[in-house]
Amino acid sequence: MARRAIKVAEANAAPEAQAAAYWNASVYERAAGRLQAAVDLASRALTILENGNSTRNLAKLRTQLAHTLLNDPSAETQEIRDQLDLAGRELDWSSASPVDRARHSLVMARLQLREGNPTAALDSLQSIPVEVCHQDPGLTAEAHVTKVQALTVMSEPIDVDLEQAADLLTLLGTDLGVAQLWFSLAEAAEVAGRTGAALAAFRQAAVCLGAARMRMPSVDRPAFRLPAAQ
Repeated sequence: MARRAIKVAEANAAPEAQAAAYWNASVYERAAGRLQAAVDLASRALTILENGNSTRNLAKLRTQLAHTLLNDPSAETQEIRDQLDLAGRELDWSSASPVDRARHSLVMARLQLREGNPTAALDSLQSIPVEVCHQDPGLTAEAHVTKVQALTVMSEPIDVDLEQAADLLTLLGTDLGVAQLWFSLAEAAEVAGRTGAALAAFRQAAVCLGAARMRMPSVDRPAFRLPAAQ
């Protein structure tokens, strides 16, 4: 549907419609795990919006693009930083909502963690208002996962935050994006030595990707005991 919308928008030559079509398609490509396609489409939408008047949408798209790039290990950190710095200024100039600003803070926290600055990442997460957390469960869950990652890097206790992050992720459903969050949480738990929690999170990531538990036939265990030594 998103691809058809692009064709219609391009045929009508309406810049706003084209940007919206590229933007929506980018979201779907990212959700499907096709990061390069998502980045290409978001970049095309960004080029159009830069010539328009919607500073808020421009900031939101830059934040989304940075978020997508953070999922690509080969993406240049400076490119992500440039997009987020521009988005931050554009949010200040526009009528951005609290959720827009919170998402920017979250993506900035993830970037700071990637840059090796977990303390700054925690500060960015702390700037997210509590009331925003009730409006966007996905943002809240990702913020908790990022906090667990930052605390793990700092060798700080994670048990309470680990449990909260797992509880929030359980409410989100089973798509690829949620699977990635479970996987990130599992890796942090593993590094912190929380083997049981890591195993449970890895299992949840697999379920999100379509794995199903197979029922095993019951086994007569006593029949498999080795004979006693004579």
